[in-house]
Amino acid sequence: MEKGKIMLGVLLGAGVGVLAGILFAPRKGKDTLKLIEDSIDKNLDEFFNHSEKVKEKTEKKLDEVVH
Repeated sequence: MEKGKIMLGVLLGAGVGVLAGILFAPRKGKDTLKLIEDSIDKNLDEFFNHSEKVKEKTEKKLDEVVH
């Protein structure tokens, strides 16, 4: 099996585990939804920041190769 598929499986499994833990935690529904919303917002921000950095590095390397 490819390393990428294994890593994707691990990350997906971890995400499902975290979500299940949050959903079955002894909190009010509103509190749980707020926790999930905050976590999604934080992770999306981190993802987009990281992807922007990757894009910038890729463009820089491409520019170096072309010129």
